[in-house]
Order: sequence, then C-alpha cells, then structure tokens
Amino acid sequence: MGTLDEILAELREMKAENRKILAENGKLRERIAQLESDLDRATRENKQQAAPFRKPVDRKKPPEEHKKPGRKPGHEASFRKPPDGDIQRVVDVPLEACPCCRGELEQRASHEHFVVDVPRLAPTWTKFVTQSGYCRHCKARRSSRHAEMPSLAVGAAGVSFGPNLVTLTAVLKTQSGVTFRKVQRFLKEWFRLDVSQAGLQKALARVESALHPTHEEIARQVRSSRQVHVDETGWWVASESHWAWVAATTACTLYAIRKSRGHEVAEELIGKDYKGCLHSDFLNSYSPLQCKKSKCVSHLLAHIDKLQRTGRSAERDARSRFLENTKRLLQEAIELWHSQSRICGSVYSSQVERIQARVDTLLSRQPRDADNRRLCKRIQKHREAIFRFLTEPDAVPTNNLAERELRPLVIARKLSGGNRSQRGAERTALLYSVYATLKRQGQNVTDAVLGALMGRKILLVNSS
Repeated sequence: MGTLDEILAELREMKAENRKILAENGKLRERIAQLESDLDRATRENKQQAAPFRKPVDRKKPPEEHKKPGRKPGHEASFRKPPDGDIQRVVDVPLEACPCCRGELEQRASHEHFVVDVPRLAPTWTKFVTQSGYCRHCKARRSSRHAEMPSLAVGAAGVSFGPNLVTLTAVLKTQSGVTFRKVQRFLKEWFRLDVSQAGLQKALARVESALHPTHEEIARQVRSSRQVHVDETGWWVASESHWAWVAATTACTLYAIRKSRGHEVAEELIGKDYKGCLHSDFLNSYSPLQCKKSKCVSHLLAHIDKLQRTGRSAERDARSRFLENTKRLLQEAIELWHSQSRICGSVYSSQVERIQARVDTLLSRQPRDADNRRLCKRIQKHREAIFRFLTEPDAVPTNNLAERELRPLVIARKLSGGNRSQRGAERTALLYSVYATLKRQGQNVTDAVLGALMGRKILLVNSS
C-alpha cells in the first residue's frame, strides 16, 4: 500500500472518473429516450391512419389564430328571414302580466320571431289506370303509358318507386354518403314508408340508366381536357382489394373502381392518345403513359418534412442542410409561379433560369445520407415533370384537385366498407362521377337527376 497522500489522490481520481461516467450515462439515457420517441413516431406514421388528412399537433394553428365566426368587421349583417309571401301561419303570443310575479307590465312592445320547419309527410300513392289492345298491323299488344310510370308491369310487380323517391335515394347515397340500411331507416321513420334495401338498389339502377349518357359525356370531356389530375386510393369489392381512381379536370370529375393499380387504368381514364398535361404523384404506374406529365410538388415537400422529423443519420447537420435547401428551392419555385401574373415576362424568365441553375447545383452534389440520395435520385428522374409548371401554361405545381375529389370516396369507404359486387362498384363510380361534376359546375343535383329520370334532359353537364 502507498502512503496516505497517494491513497487520497487515487480516491480523488476514482471520484472524478465516476462523475465522468455518470455524466456520460445521463447523456446516453437521454439519447436512448429520444431514439425511442423517434422510433415510436416513425412506427405510427408508417401505419395507415384513421384520419390521414388530420394535421399533426405541431402544425396546428394556436387558438388565437383561429378564424372567428361571423362576417368580418365592417360587413353588413346577414339575417335569415322568410321571403315575402312564404309565411303560412302567424301565431300571436300575448303577455297579459309578468310571468314571474303576475304584476302589471309597462312600455309594451311587439317583436317578431320566425321558425322554419319541414313537415313529416306521408307517401303519396298514385294509381295509373292504363289501357292495352292488340294491333293487327304491328302484330303486338300495345299499352298506354304515363310519363311518371317507370314500367308497365302489373300484378305483383305493379308497384314501383316514383322519381322523387328515387332521386332522394340517389342524393342521399352520393351527396351524404348514407348507406342503404340508413336510407331504409330514414324513409321508414320520417316518411312512414317501408322499403327494402334490395328495392333501393333496383331504384338506383334506374338512376344509372338515366345518367349513363351524362357519364359518357364526362369521360369524353376528361379525355379532351388540356390538364387532368389523377390519383387513386384503396377500395374493397366483395372483400377483395381494389383501387378507386379519379381523373379530375377544372370542370369534370370521373371515377373508376378497378382491380388493378397499373398504368392501364390511368390510360383508360384519360385516353391512350391524351394530348394534355397529366398531373399525378410519383407512383411508377404513371411512367409508361406517353403524354406530358407534371408531378406534385406538395408530395415532395411532405416527404421532406417527414425526413426532417424522422432523421436517423449520424451526419445530421449535412442531412438537415440538404433537406432545408431542397425545401426552400421548391417553395421559392411555387411562389414564383404564383407571382408570374404580377411581373413582366423577361423578369419571370430570368427567375426561372435562376431556379433551374440552383437545381443543377443541388443535383450535382452526392449526399452521403441514404434518404437524401434517394430524394436526389427522385428529383433527377422527374426533374422535367416537377418543374414543368414554371414553363407550361397547362401545368400547376400540385395535385390537390385529385386529392380533394378523392375524399368523398374515402369517406364512403369508411362508412360502407366498399361494394359487395363488381356491378355495385360500377354503379358507385357512375353516380359519384355525375354528382361530383354537377356539384363542381354549380348545378342543383336534385333537379338535374330528377330531370334525367323524367326524360326532360339527356345530358346534364355543361358542354366543354
């Protein structure tokens, strides 16, 4: 053993070494906790969410930035009052004395309060008495027919749904996304009309036949449009995996439900010899299509945000700089596109050249991070389509139109679980196509569908 001073010096060294080890252990524990949190967040993001369009908590606006209800200050107030001549009943509500103490009232005044309500109606039954006779010239039996009669059936099949009931069912299915079971319950509870789900499906078959020419016109207008936005999402038909496709233009929306997610479906929607500009995400199914393409920049920005939140690279600073530079470049390109109407053509062209030069500089780098390399290769592969919106008048920087038009089918899928048959899937695509197109063109869907059922109008959409 050494002297007392040597022993004390060794103890001090050991104490300092222990403090150093404890500090390192604390840092390692913090690092492990951070990595576990990142892994848990990445695992949750990779799973399909129940609300994929919901914003993360860190991206939500604070309460003080929320839009306040009502009109902006300085705008004239708006009151919902009945139009002249629409008041069917006037009820006087007298006040003889104070309702609390029964005392005498002074400074009396009259006030108006309006109540709008809808009646609970009973179904209207119409009996059509038709006549028939044998024609010797035609050698067939002919019958008289009224415009409101959907068929000439008699006996057990001599009861059918009228055009108003059929139109209501179609609107509830498409506009509100109500299932057949709920439509059946609604008709029974509100109108005291007992119908079967099979009867409602057959009623929609009549709507499908009446809207078939309109659906063909929508498909024609989509194929002849100057720009079209295409997207797809999962669907179910008879418990088998399918895909719901959408092709949307500035005036029309066309849906299709197919087993495949391949390029042949997109080619079917827009046509084999499409001459316009196709907007889509980066799915490889769109690559074989021989037409001008514009890729969605919003998908790239969302991918960059995800990489910034879930980065696991050791070279974090270099990774972060590359992602931030790429994100800033894309955002400035979108801002330039939005401002092209406010600047002259020569200035805009010079700014586009500057953006392209920065893209050259960005792509000339060789990132060490694997995620950054994949992002760089994606931009290199689709560079012309990504920045096409800067030079082509028919191109826009995002594919938001297709994503917005796809949401009604996403909601319908969550409510109904898809279709039970391929026939039902075709009917769903047709009804939603006509409904979405009529809605986007500002038409009254109920009046339009009712007019088609009554034979007053064949084509419901506006001509392109």
